[in-house]
Amino acid sequence: RGRGAARTDMAVKMTRRITQETFDECVQGNIDDFEMEPDEAVEEAVKEFELQGVDLSQIDKTYAGPAGRGEHPAAAAARAHDAAVEKGDLRGIADTARALRECVSGEGATPGWGSACVGAGAVQA
Repeated sequence: RGRGAARTDMAVKMTRRITQETFDECVQGNIDDFEMEPDEAVEEAVKEFELQGVDLSQIDKTYAGPAGRGEHPAAAAARAHDAAVEKGDLRGIADTARALRECVSGEGATPGWGSACVGAGAVQA
């Protein structure tokens, strides 16, 4: 295989990502601008982002409602963990690490945790 094949392989492995907020804004835009029903608006947003090569594996693909989702629990946990680390609060670090782990991999974990953690600044992409 030549050099061009390696570049093509690398390009295929690179994926684009969006935030949960961007997805939700797109869905709400479909509802507001095109008078779509929520299920149809979500479906169209998914199609649009997939056509653009966006990785939606970490995105909650449900309708958030006109008020939005509020802050993702993982973002709040990540911010609290970051604050505990900055203070050097060992008990706080342990408690917030447990809370963050539960958001990430616990029974109640939801899609979008990775983007939320990166957006909160607790994890660098």
